[in-house]
This record gives sequence, structure tokens and C-alpha cells, in this order.
Amino acid sequence: MATAKTEKTFQFEEDLPSLPVPSLEDSLQNYLDSVKVVVTPGEYEKTRRIVKEFEVNIGPKLHAELTKRAEKSKNWLEEWWEKFAYLQSREPVAVLNGATAMDGVNMSMWPPRDGTQLKRASQAIWVASKYFLKLRREEDSVDRAPNGNPISMHQLRSLFCSCREPGVDCDKMRRYFKTESEGPCPNHVIVLCNGHIFRLEVFNEKEELYGSNEILRQLVDIKRRCSPWQGQCIGVLTAAKRDQWGKAYNHMCSLSNQNADHFEVIRSAMFAVALDDETPRSHIQGMLAGVGGSNVQDRWYDKSYVQIIFESGVFIYTSDHTAFDGLAAFKLAIHNQGEYNVANMRCMGNEEIHESRDMPEELIFQTDDKVEEYKRLAVESYMEHSSTIDMVGSHIDCDRKWVKSKGFSPDAFMQMAIQLSYYTKYGRPGTCYETGATVMFYHGRTDTIRTCTEEMIDWCKAMLDKTKSRGEKIESMKAAHSKHHEITLQAISGGAFDRYLLGLYIISQEMGYDVPEIFLDETYTKSGGGGNFVLSTSQLGRFYQLGAVAPMVKNGYGVFYNLLAERYFATVISYKTCPETDSMEFFDQIRHSLMVMIQLLREGPAKL
Repeated sequence: MATAKTEKTFQFEEDLPSLPVPSLEDSLQNYLDSVKVVVTPGEYEKTRRIVKEFEVNIGPKLHAELTKRAEKSKNWLEEWWEKFAYLQSREPVAVLNGATAMDGVNMSMWPPRDGTQLKRASQAIWVASKYFLKLRREEDSVDRAPNGNPISMHQLRSLFCSCREPGVDCDKMRRYFKTESEGPCPNHVIVLCNGHIFRLEVFNEKEELYGSNEILRQLVDIKRRCSPWQGQCIGVLTAAKRDQWGKAYNHMCSLSNQNADHFEVIRSAMFAVALDDETPRSHIQGMLAGVGGSNVQDRWYDKSYVQIIFESGVFIYTSDHTAFDGLAAFKLAIHNQGEYNVANMRCMGNEEIHESRDMPEELIFQTDDKVEEYKRLAVESYMEHSSTIDMVGSHIDCDRKWVKSKGFSPDAFMQMAIQLSYYTKYGRPGTCYETGATVMFYHGRTDTIRTCTEEMIDWCKAMLDKTKSRGEKIESMKAAHSKHHEITLQAISGGAFDRYLLGLYIISQEMGYDVPEIFLDETYTKSGGGGNFVLSTSQLGRFYQLGAVAPMVKNGYGVFYNLLAERYFATVISYKTCPETDSMEFFDQIRHSLMVMIQLLREGPAKL
């Protein structure tokens, strides 16, 4: 095996084990165990009957076909997941399905400050482009599992030069990235400003990265050219429902070959940059403006990575979730923070300015009245959704090391606080999705950790029961923690059941069967199946890398958290249109739950 000094970023991918196919019997039993806590005894008995019939009738046939598929592919889920979880949906990527995030540079070095937009943009472009070069040369370190084995780095291939292509019935995913050993790949950037779209060159013909001063010179020119009037605002089309955007795209390509060429320039770009004239004064305001701000004309929601630098200097980014999950974002954030920590903030890279170079090219599209109508409908759809999002976030006093010293996983501790908060606020279990990374396997992405277990709810009930002693509450807490640990290991080891059930469903449709009753049963949806979890949660690492995605259901919450050394950071997102939910109230409840849990584990009686 190559040493750490010589190993290349993607060199171990082909050696990783195939994604396993879980056992039918175990998966169905685990499914039954997970739903029992969220249904009535009568509903559970009906579901148990349906599941047992599935297990002895059509289930084995579907499992056998899925096994055959897995024998021909190292990751039987990969193509299906991309299509059915993302590309086939006709809902907009904007607001509903895109992610908004922020690097730690905002916290440590870039507080809001007017007049810094272009300089910070030039530096952000330079830093991200340097990571692009690092991946091209396969110089980024390979992450490893606790046992020392390498994990999948494949998602990093979709961070740059990736984009959705709209379709009427289903989108396509376009990827242009190549390593240096695989050949050349695009290395330009797209800049959106006041409705205009520009192609920005940040490398010379030898693929040498220009310094941030030269990038700044070009951004100043772009800003000057955009100031007098608004551009064509083609970017608003990417905020439309996907079938409408697909129709608009096909129509525009039929109008002009140049339109098709311009779309290809945008799709193949390393990433997009939006120079936004909004002025958020905090990181949360910036993230909220990223997912639902007023300047929809300066977005390209189909791109895998879009930097947004506001007039106030706040820097966030958005991404289409199709391309990658948290791993790629974490790796980029680690690189970015490292560069900002050591770089000369006056100029990053070569200080040379190339005055003789041509200025960035603006992409001018041919349009007609039909395109204008598509744009109007896209804005209408966007405004309908963007006005519904509510987001709050802040630090919570919870010491990660202290939690571990008490024998609890910091992640499980937070998941327990989320569940306790929901149970306290609503008096019922909250079906919960937690991301479980399956990166130990070839091209691995994620599976579902269903954290709303019987043990978890028994503990929630004990915490609210004034007749329970401190010792009884702690014992129940340990049982809930142990169960969370068990199902987490199950998920990351390829043994979770949600993606597996999805596979059986897809196989049933490909074989021409009627939809199996297990998927029509109300319990399937009620327990979160089919993307209907009330709580959508994910750990975002142990440093400042904030992020959020809209809740899966209208009466749900998204809770995304960082486990920092001396305090946690939580972001809560919900829909303002639902009278049952309130982001601030739920955030405060999570904070209170953590305080109660900490107090319980300390010496002395717990005050509940």
C-alpha cells in the first residue's frame, strides 16, 4: 500500500468493498421495530401483517433481483439514488431542495463589513480554485475510517465542474471534472451580477492560477459593467419547477445554437459566483438570503457549488444536493480555513496584474416573449416558496469533551436533545432522519439512521415523569444512547433498511408489479418512509461549517449542528406557513433540553 506521503486522493476507490445488500428478514424486522413507537397498537398490528405477507410472497423475488443487480455493480444504489431522490423530482431546487452553507471564515476573519465584497470574492475564488487544482493533482489526503481503512472520496469529483441539466420529465447530471492523469477539464468560473452572466478566466494557458489581485481586477470590471442596468436575468429560470425549466431550456436551445453553447459554458464551469447587493448582517441572515433571498436573478441553482458574496461582505455558498453530501463540503471547508489562516490577506498567490488581458466575456442569450413568460413564472414560483422559510441559529453551551467524559457520544447527545425537545413541545414522538455516511463502500453516500426509537421515547417519557428518580432517568438515558449507537453502526456498515426498501420498490416497478402494499400502508409514510420524516437532521462536523436544507415535510424541522470543542452550534429551519412550527421556539427548546441533560448528569438532583 502507498504511504500517506505518496497516496493519491482517488487511488483507493476501486479497492473499496461493494455496497452490501442487507438481509430481507433483518430489514423488515428493523422496519417493524422502528415504526412501533409512532403508531397505535391497531396500526402496528395491521402493518405487521402487511410486512409478514410481503416477507413470504413478493419480497424474496424482489430481493433476489436486487441481489442480481448488486452482483453486476459495486454500488447497486448509486444510479437509482441520484435519479429517484433528486433528478426525477419536479419540485424546484431553489428553496426546497438546495443546501445553503457557510465556512468558518465568516466567524474568524470576515465579519460583515461594507466595501469588502469584491476583495473577499477574489480571495474566495482563489482559495476554491486552489482546491480544484489540488483535486486535479490528487494531492488531497485520503480520509480513513477509525480502523484505518480508506473511505470513498468519490464525492469530491462532483464538487467542481458539475451541474444539473433540466428536463421536462427528469433532469440529467453533467460532470466534467477530470484529474490531470485523466486529461484536461474546464477551469473557468461563472460570475452572476445584477442579472448579467460572465465567464471569468482564473488560470492561464498553462493552468497556472492567477493571484487574487488579478481576479479582483476582473471582478471590478464586471461590477462596473453591471451597475448601469439589469441584465437578462436568465438565472431566474433555474428557480422554476423542473418541468417548466426543462421546457424553457429546450425552447431556448431551439432558438439559437449560441444559447446551447452558453448553457454548456455554465454547466462545465468549475463553480459559479454571485455578487449579491443584499446586505445581511449575520451568518444566519446570509444563509437565509442564500436559500430565499430577493436576488434570484443572480443564482444558478443547478450548479453543484455557488459562492455568494453579499455587499456587506458576508460569504456563503449554495449547492444542488444531487452532486454530493457533507463529505465534499467538509473537505472544502477544511481546505478553505487552512488557506485563510496562512495566506497574505492583502493578496493571495501571485501579485502580478495582467492589464493587457481581455476582460471577462458576458454571455448574451437570444430570447423571445415565450422566454420572458417562463421567467415570470419562475419568479412567481420562487417568491411563493422563498417567503415561507424561517431559520435561526446560534451557539449552545455544551462541552463536547465533557459529554464524552460522561460516557456519551456527542452526536447521540444532540440527537437525544432534539427528540426530547420535540416530545416536550408536541407531546408525541417525532419521526427523525439522521444522516448515516456509507463511505466505507465504493462510491458510498448516505443511509438513514431512524433515531426515534422505543428506547428514545421511553427516556423522553421518563424525563418528563416527576415520579422517576434521577437514577432511573440516567439508566433510561443510557439505554437510549446504546440503541442510537447500535443503529448508527448498522447504517454506516450498510445494514440500514430505508435505501434497501427503496431498492425493492424500484425493482417492483421495473418488473411491472403493482406497488406492494408495504409502501401503500399509511404507517410507511407516517414513520418517515418516502422522505416524510418530521425531523431532518445532520451533524456538520466539529468545526465551523454551518449548513441547512429545508425540512422534508411542511410541518417539520431541519436541525443541523456542529459539535465544537466547548460549545455546540445549531441551525433550525422550518416553514413559516405551518402554524405548528416555529424555528426560534424549537431552537430554544433544544437549548433547554441540553441544559436539563447536562444538569441530570452532574452531581446533585436534576431540576426538570
